[in-house]
Amino acid sequence: MRKRYIPNPFGQVSRRRRPFAPQRRRAAVLVLVLVVFAVLSLLSLGLCHRVRLDLMRDRMQAEDLQSYYLALGGLQRAMAALAEGSQAQEEGPIDHFGSPWHLRTTAREEGFFQEQPPAWLSRTQLYYRVTDEEGRLNVNTSSPAGWMHLPSMTEPILYAIVDWQDTDDQACPQGAESVYYQRSPLRHAAKNAPITVIWELALVKDVAWPLLCGRNIGGGPSWTQSETGDMAGQAADADTGRPERGLIDYFTVYGDGKVNLNTADFEVLSSLPDIGTRTAQAIVGYRAGPDGVAFTPDDAHFKSFKQLARVPGLTPYHVELLEQYGTFGSTHFRIVSEATLRPGGRPCRLIATARRGQDGVKLVLIRRDS
Repeated sequence: MRKRYIPNPFGQVSRRRRPFAPQRRRAAVLVLVLVVFAVLSLLSLGLCHRVRLDLMRDRMQAEDLQSYYLALGGLQRAMAALAEGSQAQEEGPIDHFGSPWHLRTTAREEGFFQEQPPAWLSRTQLYYRVTDEEGRLNVNTSSPAGWMHLPSMTEPILYAIVDWQDTDDQACPQGAESVYYQRSPLRHAAKNAPITVIWELALVKDVAWPLLCGRNIGGGPSWTQSETGDMAGQAADADTGRPERGLIDYFTVYGDGKVNLNTADFEVLSSLPDIGTRTAQAIVGYRAGPDGVAFTPDDAHFKSFKQLARVPGLTPYHVELLEQYGTFGSTHFRIVSEATLRPGGRPCRLIATARRGQDGVKLVLIRRDS
């Protein structure tokens, strides 16, 4: 094939040159290398981020497992105290705040941690407490007429709980039955039977979770004397309106329905039929002893119903009522154990119910609340 020549306007003949192909190829290869390098960089950054997330997840799972077993150790400590209290009852089945089972302390305060523990253990916190289940109102057998003495209790909540327990489908004026619950997001029916577990109250109309559990369920450092059962009136959180104590602090599903007069708090005592606030305050004041301060060495407790006659302000009629509604010994206790491995870490809280009988102390129910 003959080469084509193009005339030059200046009178010279020149040959048309083709683009320089090797330079174009080198530029294309350079761009490809840069693209591959960018993709590999992104993949490396993504892999590093994924590895970092996996390491954080593994660390959180390890801390979660450690805090769980630490809380389980607090639970075992409380059960040991219950067993010790059972063996120490030489005066009969009498339970009060001076009994060995009444714990509201930390493992460090009891001296279970070494004086110079390892670094990870020095930041660990373990709190546990034991309260009397039968110092509360049995939600299945107590009279709803007295529930209005409980903090945060309203008539709609009261009637909703009654409708949840009764066997019919006729709702009270401010209550709720299956028709209401089937329209709710959960689409469940009213139980129409006695409550088996106290946490069922979360399914009842208007019983929100904060109202059920309160602000300091199980506590930790925020435990106060008002939570232990001898202070009248409970303040709410000024910011959220969440009550200091929830309904689970006043209700139980265990026991024969009688209330332990040695461990019931002011609100529970005043909720008993025809008892009233004056009688409840008289009992609480008698238990506090001469100094009027609860949980001090001069505290008193009841061993028999004859002692009720010594309480100033109690009439024979009130003594007769208390013999009908009250007792002095308990078989079921609530244990709360909370463990935290480091300040600001995620706590593990175990809430359990233990039954103390002739065959020892056994767990009836255990729930992890975190």
